[in-house]
Amino acid sequence: MQLVLNTKSLVEATAWVAKTLDTKDDKAYIALVVDADGQGYLSHTNGLSYIKSNLVVDKVELEDDEEEVKLALDAQYLKRFAASLRDHEAPLTFSKELNNPRTSLKVKRPQENYTIPLVEARIGAEPNYETIGSVSDTEYFDTINRLAKLTDPTNAGVLPVIGTVDVKLDADEKTITVMATDRYALGEIVIPFVPSTGAEFFSENPNLLIPAERASMIAPSKGSVDNIELIFEAKAKKFGYVFPDGRIALFALSSAEPLAYQVIKKSASNTDSKALISLPELRNAIASISSLVYDESNIQLSISEKGLVVSNIHETNTLRVNLQEVSELEEAVVVRFSRAILNEALGPISTNRFNLKWQDANSAFVLEPVYDDDSLAENVFLLAIPERS
Repeated sequence: MQLVLNTKSLVEATAWVAKTLDTKDDKAYIALVVDADGQGYLSHTNGLSYIKSNLVVDKVELEDDEEEVKLALDAQYLKRFAASLRDHEAPLTFSKELNNPRTSLKVKRPQENYTIPLVEARIGAEPNYETIGSVSDTEYFDTINRLAKLTDPTNAGVLPVIGTVDVKLDADEKTITVMATDRYALGEIVIPFVPSTGAEFFSENPNLLIPAERASMIAPSKGSVDNIELIFEAKAKKFGYVFPDGRIALFALSSAEPLAYQVIKKSASNTDSKALISLPELRNAIASISSLVYDESNIQLSISEKGLVVSNIHETNTLRVNLQEVSELEEAVVVRFSRAILNEALGPISTNRFNLKWQDANSAFVLEPVYDDDSLAENVFLLAIPERS
């Protein structure tokens, strides 16, 4: 058996499939599969995920009784080996060790010789999944990554849903509603998608709860205008994606009970007052005040018709932020937020300005993104719960 693989392809494929690799698992493997026609891929699977990336195979020579090559490569070694390759131009030639055909592979390039350990493992078949729709790569992953920052996996034992990102697909409206919360901040963003399966699937799977660490694992493809396919494996209850280049990522869903947050959203939307704030100015003010105070975890906002004052709790350090617009207020509204919660709530905002809306100092505060033309980002809902005074 001999394989000649494109080095750049191998490096990129290894980096992709190693995303979910447990660095403490010394028995983990990455499957190398190549058929007689030269179609090959790397994959890694465990109980929580399945990751695959295609390979560029320059040449394949199989034994007479072989239809394909299926090898379980030592995952930790392959990851280090691929990361060490500096020259991506010269191809790599893989062949079985004559002395140890079951335990290692020989890898050669001009003036280079390596040995990759094999793992004794049964390589299963590829998962049987169905395509349920398609969505913009950049819009979807940008949304998922922004909202994943609002989760709280550390304390998910108390309320498992706060360790997940809730993805709800509506075939009738052709929308994906993505929601995340840690109980103190909540965010919801609605984006369009194209369904490609029957309505029965969406009624049977109304909420797909992706564990936060998996949800934020894939970044948006820079400059991409492509759509990704959304896929679902019914047997293992895994949800994931197929990319235009053939990459696959499938993640096990959480069995947590979805949060019925629409009541919270409706209640928080009943606001009488608002202030239009520059997001960069507010972020800079929070960062400046925070850098001066080491023993306080809260930030105080004092909102009046004169402007917004950001300070620490004891008001020994204050910074004024000009308000671009503010409701008529009989008196200043003073509210305290956990600094971490406020920054979380600001995180999903992609506009330069937002409306801060509230009923009173003890109510939930709604953050409403505002575009440069003064129109509202009506597909985005964000709220933050202040510290009770």
